[in-house]
Amino acid sequence: MFRFFFVSCKTASSTALLVLVLALLLICGAAAPWPDPPTAANQPKGQETTAQLPTKEKSPAPPVSGIELKIVKYPELIAAVKAQHGKVVVVDVWANTCIPCKREFPNLVKLCQEYGMDGLACMSVTVDPPENRDAALKFLKNKGAGFANYLLDEDASLWQGNWNVKGVPVVFVFDRAGKRAAKFDNDNPKKQFTYTDVRSLAVKLLEEKP
Repeated sequence: MFRFFFVSCKTASSTALLVLVLALLLICGAAAPWPDPPTAANQPKGQETTAQLPTKEKSPAPPVSGIELKIVKYPELIAAVKAQHGKVVVVDVWANTCIPCKREFPNLVKLCQEYGMDGLACMSVTVDPPENRDAALKFLKNKGAGFANYLLDEDASLWQGNWNVKGVPVVFVFDRAGKRAAKFDNDNPKKQFTYTDVRSLAVKLLEEKP
């Protein structure tokens, strides 16, 4: 009987203690709000925030101001390239009616942004007729072509003959000494170039000692 009484008292004490603990938890819970989601201010060092506010979908970058398109003749274009002596030069020849040209053009912009401070000079040359200059300039502004841009005012037979190409796109790469290191074109359907080829060569030439 004493054993039964002892067990009953122990059980009752445990129950009372549990009730007291639950009551304290409820009181504390009522006084404290839900914890704030992690932020840069209260996040422990070395951990990344997992709870983020929803973000708006990014809009296209606004057109870059100050971009120009100069109409030149062939000798003027050659002089502009030679003026970059001491730099690696990438010249992208394109047309506003050339879909592959416009598809690859952002890679020229990116290349200039990444290596422009390392001795790379980028140029674009459109072979559109002068009367279509405004449309070409609009494209250049929308793409952020913040480098020298030219419109070659010459008959197609002249530049096609001088460069030995059938059409655009054409990309020339010159080394620091002004020597043409490569010409990339799509005249051969089985050998189409990409800007990965252009980039690889340009970076290689930049790494060479002047």
